[in-house]
Amino acid sequence: MLKLIRAGIFRYIHSTAFKVCSALALAVGFIFAHNIYKNVELDESWFFTATIIFASLIAINVGGEISKCAKNKITAGYSKTKIFLSELIVANLAILFFFVLFLLFSFVMNVRLLPHIPLKLALLYIFGFMCISVSLATVFFSITCIIPKKAVSAILCLVLLFSLYYTSDKVDYALEQPEFMQQATIDENGEWFKFEVENPEYIKEPLRSIYTFYSDINPFGQREKYETIIYPYLFDDARLELLRKNTQEQAANPEYLLEKLERNVSESEWEFIHRAPLYALAPVPVFTLAGWLVFRKKEFR
Repeated sequence: MLKLIRAGIFRYIHSTAFKVCSALALAVGFIFAHNIYKNVELDESWFFTATIIFASLIAINVGGEISKCAKNKITAGYSKTKIFLSELIVANLAILFFFVLFLLFSFVMNVRLLPHIPLKLALLYIFGFMCISVSLATVFFSITCIIPKKAVSAILCLVLLFSLYYTSDKVDYALEQPEFMQQATIDENGEWFKFEVENPEYIKEPLRSIYTFYSDINPFGQREKYETIIYPYLFDDARLELLRKNTQEQAANPEYLLEKLERNVSESEWEFIHRAPLYALAPVPVFTLAGWLVFRKKEFR
């Protein structure tokens, strides 16, 4: 199988799609790192763009390989299982290569932040996104193996991405709704009187646990939580203190915003960081098995 892996790596490296995707990964990494360096800004656009790059590369390379070359490999004596696993390994290596390119820019342009970020948090943050990358690569790969037509599999991967993004956005918005809302009225003496009422949009149990679980296993929900945790560490000390001061003076709800600027990872956040890789990798065996079962039954002509 090592020969198949080496041949796959050679094929990826020399493909136009790989070169284009590498350039795009560098561009996305630069923009992401620059936004942190200049504006201390995190948003989902970099993550969404990166996943589109992953899906496109895998659909083009794997789809083309299955359509054109699988029969030759079988004729040469390789089993379908070895062909499937070798292609899966190569696809994941390609995605991890892009991840390293992306990480390189982030590190070089923001090395000044290293003293502020605890080593354990930084390593678990990187490991978490590596797990998300491997999971997405496996899902895209399995979809392409099931439907090897490049255009169709690429469209299906993109539809899946948009669905995950849309549902994650809706679920996270619902979970952020407070249980009570403050309202105010004027009493009979002409003075303002504040009181709390239940928020009809607040998600209660048992639905809240279901929403939370879905947010934890959704790659876009995981990204949101990771970046909420890491955000206060992206400022230098002087800039963070200035932001806290401005928030205290100008924000309508300063307590809530100031809490988000604390360099303090809560117990629940540590729990999420430790279990998130397991959630991220949960689809891997499922999609690998599904892709392998379909692939081994295919007739290649």
